Amino acid sequence: MLIWNTEDGADYTLFDGAEALGAVHTHRNEFHGRNCYLKAELTRYDFDPAPFFAALFAEKGRPLHTMAPHPNRELAEFLVRGGFALRRRCFLMKVTAADLSAPVRELPLEEHEAGSPEYGEACRLLYAQYARDHAPISPLTADFDRFCSVLPARILCVKGADGGVLHYAFPEGNEIAYVGSEALSSFPAFAEGLLGRMFARYETVEFEADDIDPVATALRARFTTGDGFSLDTYTYDPNFET
Repeated sequence: MLIWNTEDGADYTLFDGAEALGAVHTHRNEFHGRNCYLKAELTRYDFDPAPFFAALFAEKGRPLHTMAPHPNRELAEFLVRGGFALRRRCFLMKVTAADLSAPVRELPLEEHEAGSPEYGEACRLLYAQYARDHAPISPLTADFDRFCSVLPARILCVKGADGGVLHYAFPEGNEIAYVGSEALSSFPAFAEGLLGRMFARYETVEFEADDIDPVATALRARFTTGDGFSLDTYTYDPNFET
């Protein structure tokens, strides 16, 4: 019989009768404060966790949220057995020019630093895009200033006919930390210029591409690799609307 206890309301020790199974840790994410985040550190996963997750959901009063590496089928099956559902895959891209599906060239891009009007506009656009993309699964709860505090202090961008920022990226070393677009149909040209610039400076380029983010997905589509390893988001949320 599965039982559990907690001393602090955050860390839960699970038992199968007298056998200790390990712990499930909970925490809050200030950027996505609606959900209760979990990390399971268990010695085995061959039991039915549904009663525990149902009780934890009732106790916390909000969706349960956890991540599992895509190759870890044991953990994924454990979560699904417990009532979780796969909601998002985040592909961790680490690529070279040899991984491109077609050659790219460096094209002219504007560069702006924090404090410039263009940088501020890109921050506002990214905040709106990020909030929109994450709303169904893990709504953004950080305010604009807190969100901007973790962004790299430089953007690369192109502007539209009206002079506003149209496509933009926040690079940090060899990483494309964030990328956004207000016109996905013309994004491929920006992606080519961005990747051409990055590969002219670095042998490897890194970025994350959530499958719920159409802009990052379009960037990932420039490569022949990247459909393998991912960090997968699972949520326990009986009220989730598909």
